[in-house]
Amino acid sequence: MYLDNVGGDHLEAAIGSLRDRGRIAWCGGIAQYNAAEPPAAPRNLYDIVYKQLRLEGFLVRDHLDLRDELEATLVPRIHAASWPPTRPSSRAS
Repeated sequence: MYLDNVGGDHLEAAIGSLRDRGRIAWCGGIAQYNAAEPPAAPRNLYDIVYKQLRLEGFLVRDHLDLRDELEATLVPRIHAASWPPTRPSSRAS
C-alpha cells in the first residue's frame, strides 16, 4: 500500500517497488503544481497492469468528516516519532 500526494518520480518509484496486487491511494500531484509543462506519465506505467496493481484517486475534501479522527490518531504518533511505521505492515485488506 502506498499513499501518494506527490506524483512524478515518487509515483514511478512506488509503482516499481510494489508487489503484485499492491495498492496506491493517490490524492495529489504536488510535483506538477508549479511546472510549466505537465510531467510525462511514469515510465513504468504498464507495470500497473503487469503487477495487477490497484490505483485509486480520491479527494481529501470528500472526507473532511474524518479529519478530527485522523488528527487524533496521527498527531500523537508523529510527536512520539512512531510514524511512519519502521516496518511494513503485513495486514491485508
